[in-house]
Amino acid sequence: MLIHCPLRNKDEVAPLIAAGADVFYAGARSKIIFGNETGIANRHPWDYANFNSLMNLKSAVAEIHRSNKKINIVINEHFYSSGQINKILKFAENLKDVDGFIVADLNVILKLKKFLPNITLIASTGTHILNQGTVDFYFDLGIREMILPRHLKIKEIKGLIKNYKEKINFKCFIKNDDCAYIDGLCRYSHGLCEKEHKSACELLHKFKIYGNNSRKVKIISERYKNYHKIIFNECGICSIFEFNKIGVKDIKIVGRTLPLEHRLKDVAFTKEAIQHLDNCNNKKDFVKFNKKNYFIIYNKNCLNKCFYQ
Repeated sequence: MLIHCPLRNKDEVAPLIAAGADVFYAGARSKIIFGNETGIANRHPWDYANFNSLMNLKSAVAEIHRSNKKINIVINEHFYSSGQINKILKFAENLKDVDGFIVADLNVILKLKKFLPNITLIASTGTHILNQGTVDFYFDLGIREMILPRHLKIKEIKGLIKNYKEKINFKCFIKNDDCAYIDGLCRYSHGLCEKEHKSACELLHKFKIYGNNSRKVKIISERYKNYHKIIFNECGICSIFEFNKIGVKDIKIVGRTLPLEHRLKDVAFTKEAIQHLDNCNNKKDFVKFNKKNYFIIYNKNCLNKCFYQ
């Protein structure tokens, strides 16, 4: 089982590999791709979440390949203008030696396949793969790697894998905050609030509710202000037990916006969970081990906020 790890500069490559990362994924600042033209290159467009130069990114790619690891580049906004797509094609041509591109826009998929027919394209969670019909659609387009949303249940993932066993490599998220919304249906431009908010979802509690009944207004306001705290899950590590049985081979840590120290802990935590699989006869023992290890690594108790449950 391979661990996919977020990356945002060359200096992070060596420590993350030492921690246990197998595959990297990274984005580039929008200006690197689009120049002075307005546009958002990926779903985490903030400068601190992306490589700040093409040279730095190419150096990272070279170092990763020297270590016999892989790297995929994220270009996963849901839609781009025709002018932006032309610039994406030029950007991709400059990075033909990467292992793949994580994409969501159908036009980008079609044009990249034509422009760089040998490149590996990975369907982003933004492609909204929730059922067999969607898998069939992207499979017919030649996509053989797909990232599944965290909103699916284990039995649903099992059904998708069963029908395409050995034909499609399905990847599942495993660590860090879940989005309250299904990404494939989100049309929020995450770049609009980057100066005021580090997360667009903080807007959930940046509002006022008006009404004649002050008691009801207060109740509703508190409910919505706490909404994101209730529904945001942060971990799917214990689902590795089921993933191992049903054939999931790649798990993905979220966190291009997180400090290196946090990502190192995430990789180490995930690696130890995978290594412990052979020592566990049942899910209960596996969960017990992970909760104990969670406290050791993060110095806090597991929050029991789980994906895929």
